[in-house]
Amino acid sequence: MRGHVAIDVPKYLLVCSLLVAVAACEHDDVRRSATDSTKERDSAEARVRTGTPVRPRVVAVTQFDRPDPRPLAVPVRSAILRPLDSSQAKVSTNGFDSARVCGACHPEIFEKWSLSMHAMSYTDPIFEEALLRAYYYSGGEAAERCLGCHSPTATRTGDLLGKTDLTKEGVTCDFCHSVGAITADSKGNLSYTIEHSVLHGPGRHLPDDEHGLARKEFFARSEICAGCHDYTMPDGTIVFATYSEWKASKYAEQGTQCQDCHMPRLQSFSMREKDGRMRQFNDHYLQGGHSPSQIKKAVKMSIEQSVRDSDRVHIVVALENAGAGHSVPTGLPSRTVVLSVDARQRGRVVFRREVVYQRVMQGTAQHALDDDWQIKLLSKGVLRDNRIRSGEVRRESFVFDAAPDQDIELRVRLAYRYKPQIVDGQTIEVPMGQLDRILARGI
Repeated sequence: MRGHVAIDVPKYLLVCSLLVAVAACEHDDVRRSATDSTKERDSAEARVRTGTPVRPRVVAVTQFDRPDPRPLAVPVRSAILRPLDSSQAKVSTNGFDSARVCGACHPEIFEKWSLSMHAMSYTDPIFEEALLRAYYYSGGEAAERCLGCHSPTATRTGDLLGKTDLTKEGVTCDFCHSVGAITADSKGNLSYTIEHSVLHGPGRHLPDDEHGLARKEFFARSEICAGCHDYTMPDGTIVFATYSEWKASKYAEQGTQCQDCHMPRLQSFSMREKDGRMRQFNDHYLQGGHSPSQIKKAVKMSIEQSVRDSDRVHIVVALENAGAGHSVPTGLPSRTVVLSVDARQRGRVVFRREVVYQRVMQGTAQHALDDDWQIKLLSKGVLRDNRIRSGEVRRESFVFDAAPDQDIELRVRLAYRYKPQIVDGQTIEVPMGQLDRILARGI
């Protein structure tokens, strides 16, 4: 039984941190390096008021090129979701059903979804911690805003305290497949109209004997993603705009949809068409910013120029956003991509530089907002934004001095970084590429 109990805030945060650490250790895609901290943890209330900074630790994520990797930070469920037996699965026509009902007849889709961040969007400890802070700061008003995307059934059922299992299913099957229409407001923001009389989908397998099914073409288009992957404050401040970035890209012009990259077609091993052919279905694992393999293929990196002129060295690094239909990074502005250049002679560092690509939001005092909950609640404008747009080639030039009679060992690295507040003092890092070059003396 998954229910809410009274929470001791500091202990709750500590327990969540430990759960994330344990889950990460058990997962072979994530290796965390732990260091001792000499500072006591501030209380949650004090940190909300003061935003006390902590010294970052970098957590390397390796072995990321396996097919179908799991999310970077593995959210912990308080219970395992399993499909109902088909004899128990009854589809409702006047409310939302649990994903367990859907899993009775769609086991492969259910299995993929159950491992996705959509399924864990409410139970993810990183989100729960951010929701706790936002709820405390706003006196409860933030719940509806946050749950509108992290558990959208909750804003329709009124379960803003997460008392039901349905709410804990996050972005559950029956929410998306109850969307009967997508509408735009005066500012162009898209929202969903829910219709429970039938289920909705792309309509490749009509008709369905178990429940009504209405074909909606927007299920095969990016618009179905827009309601949650663009986020605008009530005053019109755009916090993130992944859908709008796609809409301005060459991918939209060519007709390539979000689903083509994030929900590719898979071969079923249990479902058949009426003519006996094995059925295909869209991958509901929904790989994105939590998938190391997806991150790795977004940007191509090259050293376009490396020139030595006596004791002066000139390096040009090119970064091409060749694999993403949106800016890199995208989504919450707390996520960054970092280009690092390191030059050594005889083991001694002679040059080191980092370039951080990020959209930085500011609050009322024009200071940068760092934490996810602050960004979602307090953003008043964009302080700076130097992210790499879809299709863009960004060139960075580096000039430094080095002894002309010694070789230079040059290392160029690109990494995706995210520092969730729940794991105090740690930064999750995903390597995106590394180039090594020897610049011989006299060149």
